[in-house]
Amino acid sequence: MPDKRALDHYHDPVLTRLYDEQNPWGPDCDFFLSLIQDVPVPQKILDIGCGTGLLTTAFAKAGHCTTGIDPAQDMLDIALRRPFSDKIAWVKSDAATYKSDSRYDLIILSGHAFQVFLTDRDIQAALSNMKSHLNPNGRIAFDTRNSATKAWLNWTPKQTIETFILPQDTDHSTGKEIEVWHDVGRVRQKGEGAIVQYFTLYREKYSAQKNLTLNARKHQSDTIRTEAHIRFLSQQELSSHLESAGLKTEYLYGDWDQSPFKNDHKEMIIIACAS
Repeated sequence: MPDKRALDHYHDPVLTRLYDEQNPWGPDCDFFLSLIQDVPVPQKILDIGCGTGLLTTAFAKAGHCTTGIDPAQDMLDIALRRPFSDKIAWVKSDAATYKSDSRYDLIILSGHAFQVFLTDRDIQAALSNMKSHLNPNGRIAFDTRNSATKAWLNWTPKQTIETFILPQDTDHSTGKEIEVWHDVGRVRQKGEGAIVQYFTLYREKYSAQKNLTLNARKHQSDTIRTEAHIRFLSQQELSSHLESAGLKTEYLYGDWDQSPFKNDHKEMIIIACAS
């Protein structure tokens, strides 16, 4: 199928505007927010890869001293328009290079953000930097997909296509229907896991009343394809990386209901502290 040049998935302007539509509040957000439910207020919290700030602002609303960092400025621009955004320190940065004199009670990476670290060096740099920003009793919480379940096998156009209404913002009108779907490119074995190249494709959905032939041609010519690479780790690889970074696993869950991890779970949800 013809498409335009592959773009960086994390900096595409349309997908940025659709991010909250595709990733609404869910059980993962409930889980991360629950980590500070029974602790004194305020806690110092660092949200790495905060995206559009959905979870970040929930921490601030609960009264905690919150910092949100993300390398994508377009994401941060949306975050800045949320209620309680003025209570948050927003920083354009990534997990490995962020520097602050602050030390945090809780550091989180949600939304499988951990999987953007493709090399062992990348993983160690991120984990070590997070550890260096922890309070003595601080914790790190993040999620990553279990390589054993090979989630990418389900990332086909037929199984993933959805339609969203493009939301309005200060620079754009609303009302357009956008079809979005995924497809997988190269899958390269990496240790016990894999590095997966995947594409997110989208196009404007045109009215069925228009000429169907023209409609089909327009769909082809207007399809935008974005590209990303993510890494899947095994449970043993994840444990080894945590140990190498001087971190100890307090809890390893396989689901957002805090079920203990089993090999057939899709998720690996980790709470770690300095060892």
